[in-house]
Amino acid sequence: MPQLDPHVMLLTIAIAIFAGSLVSCVAHRIKVSAIVLLLGAGIGLGPEGLNWVQPASLGNSLGVVVSLAVGLILFEGGLTLDVKGYLRTPGVISRLLTLGVLTTWLGTTAVIVAVFGLNLRLAVLAASLVIVTGPTVIAPLLKRIRVNAKLHSILHWEGVLIDPIGVFVALLVFEFIDAGGSFGVEGFAALGAFGVRIGAGLGIGVAGGFLIDRLVRWRLPPKDMVNSFVLGSALVVFGLAEVVKHETGLLAVTVAGFVLAVLGGQAIK
Repeated sequence: MPQLDPHVMLLTIAIAIFAGSLVSCVAHRIKVSAIVLLLGAGIGLGPEGLNWVQPASLGNSLGVVVSLAVGLILFEGGLTLDVKGYLRTPGVISRLLTLGVLTTWLGTTAVIVAVFGLNLRLAVLAASLVIVTGPTVIAPLLKRIRVNAKLHSILHWEGVLIDPIGVFVALLVFEFIDAGGSFGVEGFAALGAFGVRIGAGLGIGVAGGFLIDRLVRWRLPPKDMVNSFVLGSALVVFGLAEVVKHETGLLAVTVAGFVLAVLGGQAIK
């Protein structure tokens, strides 16, 4: 394993965070979606541009940093999910997260087979990777584009929940194919892992959200430290879920944020 240069690692993280903050501020000023400028900044400062940000310098730590960042984004997304918004159009949201996922998945599979000629197994796996839209894309767009409350709720709920769903589907397909792609012992093991991820994610998320709410209500953290306490608690929920089963943390933190919001998220605002 190559020796990692701590100075390059430090500069990579520092420049990435600063550039992201700066670009987000500029995007807010000129009233465009931050994701557009962030993409351009990433290319410009990355290995294909000025090479000031060197992701490879982080080694295996890059995956950890990215996972934690996505986990926090989904935790915030869970906090912003509004039950009243869901109740406006429960059918539409449910169909987007079920029939919509299947339509995207199967439709993309058919296109990949027809256009690129991949075998069915690889096409199904590749198609599972494009199911996700995600809050990192949808949320900034909703802040810039004015839509009615009903459509806003539909897009927001779909954007937050589709992330863990897409990850779970992709992992299920990968593990199923890796096990031989048959409904033997290995195939059912892949299905079992899928069930464990759902069960563990929901269980740890509900328990974590409830416990965070209780501790805040019991005034364990001082008022001026509530936000940092909740942030740290969200990271623990994510980490614990990942220890139980890899890639379970995304669902756990999303559920924890939602539970915390339902129980009275205003307590942390």
